[in-house]
Amino acid sequence: MRVVLIGLLVCVASLARPLPPLVADDLLQALPTEAVAVVRLASPDRYLGNVQNLLTSVGGPAVRLAPTQQTVLAQFLFERPLDLGLVDRSAPAYLVVFLVPPGTPATARLVTTADETALRRALLGAAEGQELTVEASANGFERVTALGRSLYFGRRAGMVIYTDREEVVKMLAAPPQSPLSAACPPAVQELMAGGDVGLLIHAGQLVQTYARQFDQARAEVLRGISRIPPEVTGLSAEQAEEVRQGLATAANGVFDALADTLFVGVRLDLGAGGVTLAALATVAEGSSTAALLAANPPSGLDLLGLLPAGAPFYYAARPARGEWLTRLGNLLSKAYEQLQAATPEAQAALTQAEQLAAEAGLQSVAGSFAWPLNASSGVITSALSEADNPQALLAAAAKRAAAVGVVEMGAFSDRTEYQVAAETLDEQPVDLRINHFVPGTGQDEQTLLVKALMERIYGGPSLQTRLTVREGVLAEASGNDPRFLQQLVSGLASGEGLLGLDPNFAECRDALAPQANLVLMLNLPQMLVEAVRTFRDVPPFSVAVAQLPFNFNVQPGSSYAGLSLTAEEQALRIHLHVPAAQPRGLLQVFAPGQ
Repeated sequence: MRVVLIGLLVCVASLARPLPPLVADDLLQALPTEAVAVVRLASPDRYLGNVQNLLTSVGGPAVRLAPTQQTVLAQFLFERPLDLGLVDRSAPAYLVVFLVPPGTPATARLVTTADETALRRALLGAAEGQELTVEASANGFERVTALGRSLYFGRRAGMVIYTDREEVVKMLAAPPQSPLSAACPPAVQELMAGGDVGLLIHAGQLVQTYARQFDQARAEVLRGISRIPPEVTGLSAEQAEEVRQGLATAANGVFDALADTLFVGVRLDLGAGGVTLAALATVAEGSSTAALLAANPPSGLDLLGLLPAGAPFYYAARPARGEWLTRLGNLLSKAYEQLQAATPEAQAALTQAEQLAAEAGLQSVAGSFAWPLNASSGVITSALSEADNPQALLAAAAKRAAAVGVVEMGAFSDRTEYQVAAETLDEQPVDLRINHFVPGTGQDEQTLLVKALMERIYGGPSLQTRLTVREGVLAEASGNDPRFLQQLVSGLASGEGLLGLDPNFAECRDALAPQANLVLMLNLPQMLVEAVRTFRDVPPFSVAVAQLPFNFNVQPGSSYAGLSLTAEEQALRIHLHVPAAQPRGLLQVFAPGQ
């Protein structure tokens, strides 16, 4: 019994003892904060194996790319086409980028090898038996010279490190006074240390080093915006100025976000299932970007799964909140809507619409897009809006339509008509919004082309959108047939035919963040096939399509590439997933004979 107890105590003690750190952790402890980027390769064999699995899964011409990956790896490891057997193909390898004054990039590589002498000879191009000149250098490095070329070799984190820059050697004190591991958040380090390929970017150091160029770029962008003439926007001088102010607000917001970013971590995974990328950008505490992220908590965006299945594009989002975003939205919407609302009555309707939208308390939206089903359907969209008061959202839509009137779009105009309770569905009222397409009177080539394109998009002289409140959400569907709204509403009630039941949707959604502020999903092969079928006989597209190896008989399967953005405390997280079925479908569309 005593032996058993002692054995249990030893097991508990071993579990309580901290695990040895990852090699990546050791490396970041050995690197100074002057390192601006670290690229991690899990191992040459793992990378090559997973790339081979991916290309085999895609099939067709993609398989021919597999042999080129040996060259890619050799360039990463050696900057020249050398034998990968010089390093341990089962061990991680790293590329580190430093900035040496006055901001010039310089690199160092770290590998594991059983024969460092052979590695030195191969890198310097020295033949067997040819003399290598070895001199002691700073920080435990050796300067090795052959054939008039020198490299510096040392050891860090149990690996051989080499570089051709003496400035890098001087930065690599052992241990550094300010290690990168102490400055970089653990979540960023974790991303870089995982996957087939990892990346860490010290964004704060980049912004600090290139501060003058950064400020010049901001000034150039703002100067360009300020010079946009009113005739380019098609607005009055006053409205054009509001658009310029809105664009300047957006530009400043982007530059501020870049300046506030401290670190970026990226993880890339490859395999037979496709490509998955995860990234995390951290920002400075107390910055305007941190406040913006804090004002926009994510959610599950569950409305996305309640949309009808079968469309090539889906989206779901939380309404973005924040001072500069609100200011930007107000400036741009004011300029655009004032273009439409030219009369006092229209201005009053617009003001009422804004008040109703604010009272509605919008929580999230989800929608889909599909190209016309036939010549008369027009584009087909579905949308669900979750709000504290969805009836207020519906009323806001009516008021906004009343403010629009006729919008001149150059080669054509759009006239909006809105009918409250124009139809019923399951004995419930349905509003009808009709956008009437009015083509220009010119007979020039551009006007005729726009007329042909818009008639396909509208499905004729007008495009209908139906709106109703069901199951506590505002449901709306465009397309010149009541069945599109019927499909959306019946799915909410019965749970049948929903996107959430599609296993391909589930695969993509599971690869993205469970909580997000924005989710985009795209079936690119389906989107392209349906677009070409819609416009294939419209000149000049008909001529271009005839020259392509396009397979009009292919019907792409249901698969989705997806992107999600998630606001976290002082960080923005990004997930991207591209299943192998997407490039495989594109090859079926554009290379049907291969």
